[in-house]
Amino acid sequence: MTGDPRVRAVSFTGGAAGGASVAAACAAGLKPVQLGLGGNNPLIVMPDAGPGRAARAAVDLLTTLNGQWCRGLGRLILPADIQDAVLDEAAGRLEALRAGPPLDDSGLGPLVHSRHRALVEGRRDALGGRVIAPTKVPAEGNYLAPALVTGVDPARVTEEIFGPVATVHPYRTLDEAVDLANGTGYGLEGHVAGTDEDAALAVAGRIRAGEVKVNGSSVMSLHLFAPRPAWGASGLGEEGTAETFRFFTNPQVVGVENAYALHSGDDLRPGDDA
Repeated sequence: MTGDPRVRAVSFTGGAAGGASVAAACAAGLKPVQLGLGGNNPLIVMPDAGPGRAARAAVDLLTTLNGQWCRGLGRLILPADIQDAVLDEAAGRLEALRAGPPLDDSGLGPLVHSRHRALVEGRRDALGGRVIAPTKVPAEGNYLAPALVTGVDPARVTEEIFGPVATVHPYRTLDEAVDLANGTGYGLEGHVAGTDEDAALAVAGRIRAGEVKVNGSSVMSLHLFAPRPAWGASGLGEEGTAETFRFFTNPQVVGVENAYALHSGDDLRPGDDA
C-alpha cells in the first residue's frame, strides 16, 4: 500500500517493528510518514500525593481499555516511604473491580484474543518479583487480572508490555524518580500525581515524553485539540485533531510576483526590491 503511487502520505499506528517497515517503505518513495508507536509510560507519584490519589491514578491508567492502549501505565514510580500505603490502596481498588463482558456494565473486559492474553501473561511471569493482582476474572474468555509487579530491576522493564501489567519502582529523591521515568527509549506519555501543582509541573517538564499529564489519568485528561507528539521510539511527528489534517493536506503558498508594486503603483523592474 505504501508503495502505490496514488498514496502520497502515510499515517501508521502500531508496534515498533511495523513502524520501522512502514517508514522504510515511505523513505523509498520520499513520502511523509506519521508514526504512532508504542509506549512504556511512567507515573511519578510526588511525595505530597496522598495514597488514595496515587492509587486511583495508577489503577485508572492500568485498566483503561483493559490495559491495551499505548498510553497506559508501564511503570509506577513511588516514594519509598509511602510505597506500601499506595499499593494497599491500589490492591483494594483492583479487588473491587468487576470483570466481565462490557455490555454487563463491568469495569474490566477481556484482552483482544487468546494469543495476546498468553503473550501478556508470559511477559508478566518473566518479570519475576511479587505480583499484586487481586481482581477476580471469569474462568472463560481472554480475561487477565490487572497486575502491579514489585521487586523488578528497572533495567529489565524498558520494553512495552501492552496489557494490564505495570512494574513498581520506589525512589528516594526526585532526581532518582526522573531518571527512572526516562529509563526507556520510548517517549509517548508521562504522568505526575501530586498535591502541589507547581512542583508536579516542574517534574513533568523533566520527563522525556511528547505528552505529560499532571493529575490526569483518563483518555480525555487534556483538551481535545491538544497535540500528541511522539518522542524517541514512540514514533515520528505529531498526531492530533488539527495536526493530522495539516499532515495530510500539506502547506501551499500561492502568490503574485511584485504584488506590492502592482497595487501601490510603483514602477519596479525585475530584480528590484519591492
